[in-house]
Amino acid sequence: MGFPPRADGLGRGAIRDGKPGFITGAAQLATDNPALFGCGVASIAAFPIRIGESAGVLYTHFKREHRFTQNETGWLKLLSRTAEDALRHATAYAELREQATKLETMPRILSGVATAEDPLERLAQDTRYLLGADVVTLYEYFQGSDRFLTPPTRAGRLRQDQEMLTPIRSGDVPMLLVRSGHNIYEQTPKLNKKLMGSREGKLGESFVWREGIEAVAAVILRTGKEIVGTMFVSYRRIHAFPAWERRMLETLAAAAATTILNRRLAESTQMLATLGDRAGRFAHELQGELGRVGAWLGSSPKAQEALDAAKQRVEEILRWGDEPWGELDLCKTVEEALKRLDAPTELHVINEVDARLPPLVAGEAQMTSIFTELLRNAKEAMPDGGVIKVSAEAIQREKRRFLEARVSDTGPGVPLDLRRRVFDRSYTTRPSGSGGFGLWWVRMSVRRLGGDIWFDEPSDRGGLVVLRLPLNATNGAANDAKYSGL
Repeated sequence: MGFPPRADGLGRGAIRDGKPGFITGAAQLATDNPALFGCGVASIAAFPIRIGESAGVLYTHFKREHRFTQNETGWLKLLSRTAEDALRHATAYAELREQATKLETMPRILSGVATAEDPLERLAQDTRYLLGADVVTLYEYFQGSDRFLTPPTRAGRLRQDQEMLTPIRSGDVPMLLVRSGHNIYEQTPKLNKKLMGSREGKLGESFVWREGIEAVAAVILRTGKEIVGTMFVSYRRIHAFPAWERRMLETLAAAAATTILNRRLAESTQMLATLGDRAGRFAHELQGELGRVGAWLGSSPKAQEALDAAKQRVEEILRWGDEPWGELDLCKTVEEALKRLDAPTELHVINEVDARLPPLVAGEAQMTSIFTELLRNAKEAMPDGGVIKVSAEAIQREKRRFLEARVSDTGPGVPLDLRRRVFDRSYTTRPSGSGGFGLWWVRMSVRRLGGDIWFDEPSDRGGLVVLRLPLNATNGAANDAKYSGL
């Protein structure tokens, strides 16, 4: 006979009050618990049992009406305490065995992550198996631009996969966790506002409700003072997070943070090495070729103008790595990039960048090259013509200010599942051997400036790439009075 404590039943009352409860009359039991009475029970006693944060009930049933004497009550209290001790010892032993097994597995997991082809994916999978979780989700975060990378790395099955591809906004759970600055271990996530999110919409749209999550550990990934991501370990069943398991989770989170940092350092090193090799070799060879072409073309004014422009681009490539940073007018930078676009008549380009925006601190040649590549990418997405629009605004995120530029086009756009891959060095939609470098280079260059870049959802059809760069605290302060729209 199995009847768990009901919300308003005798057992739940005994747990709440911390003392035994009794129903000694059949008539009262028939009213209070018809199901139990229907099984032939006429009297019942309920004695509370507590083991740490868990609670249970020891029931004694009689098939006839029975009044419990003082001695019987004492014996049953002793029995409940004995049961408490037995369960406590059994639980402690099980926890020690589980802890020992998991601790024994930890070194193998950490060494396996270091050699895996995709370390974050391997870590998510191993964390899920080690802790018996239903879903483990790792989000990468860029503190410089206050943005999460989507889709996240995930292990486990979701009911609605598509939801994980959408950008993380200010009211979403990963961003709220970063804002709080604290890890969360929650056995009732549906009552925790930070784990429910604060986006406008129905309650059922939150991850916790949508996926039926009953317990979740939300851990911030840190390397020193820098936050590089978040990790969510979710259960579709009741799960407690004992102290030793929390320590284990924080060790796994530290491994994830180190993995993210190492990958970023490797990408930056690879970028500088690749650019130095490619740009130097290409520029020096091109300089020689341009000299020979100039001799062949003679004194034609148009030919000389084209040669001068080409030589200027080569010189920019040669000095890019050592270029000093200074204050830049983004409007002028975009105008210079537009001059290089060589747009056909069927392509319409709209520059909506306000000249009164606060200045950026960056290298002039570098920023011009970034926008030239983004504009060229938008142009190539519309071989039959269309519209390219460039806009920008100064924004505030917490206590930091950024300049956010947007380049949109009316081409086919970028599907959700490809918006992360398009920045990979090996990814290209061009013929074999003719691409895969431009957007990767742009992203590395933007990150070198402390910012970030991503494809977002346009308000209309087409593609939209967003570039966010930090503004100096002093930069733009003098412009705020002139440009009240910022």
